[in-house]
Amino acid sequence: MTARRLLWGAGLVGVLLFLIYYTEYLSFFVCVLWVALPVCSGLLFLPLRGKVQVRLRAKDATVPAGETAEWLLDFENRSHLPAGPIWVRWTCEDVLTGEHVRKKAVFPAARGSWQIALRVEAPYCGRLLCRLERVRVCDVTGLFSLSCRIAGEKSADTFSLPPLQAVDILPPLRREESESGEYDRYRPGTDRTEPFGVREYRPGDPPRSIHWKLSEKRGELLVREGSLPLPEGPAVVVDLCEAPPEDLDTAAQAALLLSMSLVSAGVRHRLFWHDRTLWQAEIENEDTWAQAAGRLLRTPPQEKPLAAAAVAAQAPVLYVSTNAAGAALLPEGSTVFLCGEGPFPAGAGIRVPAGSAAEAVAAALAEA
Repeated sequence: MTARRLLWGAGLVGVLLFLIYYTEYLSFFVCVLWVALPVCSGLLFLPLRGKVQVRLRAKDATVPAGETAEWLLDFENRSHLPAGPIWVRWTCEDVLTGEHVRKKAVFPAARGSWQIALRVEAPYCGRLLCRLERVRVCDVTGLFSLSCRIAGEKSADTFSLPPLQAVDILPPLRREESESGEYDRYRPGTDRTEPFGVREYRPGDPPRSIHWKLSEKRGELLVREGSLPLPEGPAVVVDLCEAPPEDLDTAAQAALLLSMSLVSAGVRHRLFWHDRTLWQAEIENEDTWAQAAGRLLRTPPQEKPLAAAAVAAQAPVLYVSTNAAGAALLPEGSTVFLCGEGPFPAGAGIRVPAGSAAEAVAAALAEA
């Protein structure tokens, strides 16, 4: 729009010079036409005020990392007058890595309703947040503009997900697991100190399991069922300290890959990360993993390393970080995965190269 105004101003200077040095009817007509055209366009443009509205939405809830994320602008012109070019300025931020881009573009308009696509490359995984800063509709000359009314939210998000494939359980996990003090909510067990429920008597049930009072009340033999203690699974601790975007992307991939591998092997575990406060997710199946992954990918990088001692009671600990400082607070026997180019002390942990594809991360974890 600024370029068009400068171009029109330069043209006006030329028209005035033409009028000064060529005092005939033609020069006067050209001068009047040059001034009257944008004035008439602006007057006809005024009824469009408040008649053009836009709504922002993400085209897809998720996109593969490394591809293009796309948002749609749904425009609606409630006036019978045609709209001119649409001028849009927007920002896109990857919350996980802190990557931030600002773009602006001019798109052609149409009558009635139409769509405009905003596209941004998504090289890293994370939550991609698109936010509209300014949307204006111009007249046909491009010299005047009016703000479009934004219906709904000014921002919309989508998730860029890494292509992950579960790997075998790591050697640090191939050990006898202790009990966690928690019990299975769906299956009975043999621990009668924690009642699970009551059921009908079956041949072979020990007499001491019979609930005599309830059996007398109901007129049939009923037995108490004990609870099934759950093993104490590992703790996957991901520490997203401030680092280059490729390092944060690799750390998130490694943590999610570890958790997915445990789910695939049927290993119940906990996932810890820090987002102002310590977050903890109990991962039991694919649904709980997906919920935790969505929450983790919207976590911004932290200024300081996570106090890993807060999860020291959860053993074994699988620690994934872009900073080696937090590894010193881990209990003995923990496995450390250092993501990025360092600098890391020699022998501080398993190196996962920055910018690795998911296959390279899986190979590094499988060789641990």
